[in-house]
Amino acid sequence: AVLMAAPATSDSRHPRRAHRSRTVLKLRASPFGELHSCLLLLLAIASRSAAAATVASVSSSLEYDTFSSAHPQGAMVAVIAPWCGHSRALRPELEAAAEALAGAVAVASVDGTVAEDVATKLDVKGYPSIFFLRDGEADE
Repeated sequence: AVLMAAPATSDSRHPRRAHRSRTVLKLRASPFGELHSCLLLLLAIASRSAAAATVASVSSSLEYDTFSSAHPQGAMVAVIAPWCGHSRALRPELEAAAEALAGAVAVASVDGTVAEDVATKLDVKGYPSIFFLRDGEADE
């Protein structure tokens, strides 16, 4: 069975429906029968509702070290500045990424103006900067 999430397409015959954006789940027949298909659908629904992950806020070198060691499988860290327009625009994208990557990759944001030691450790050259951590090692 294949479960796909795709945006709904607009229908020119119904102009009032064209502006609606929603996610459509399509389930194709499973070679293992209807029970398998139903279980996959329930799993998809449960994972979407359980994916209310948030962006962790890191404000010190100790918190950064704790966060990176708690997520050895991988994490994404965004170093931002509150006065930076690009950093402010990145915030909703980080929250969307945290929900999409829930369970697989943790997402954190670091205010580089407060946690200057973390920004120095990561060799931040501008805001925002996004790093991917694996086994505590950062890669830009």
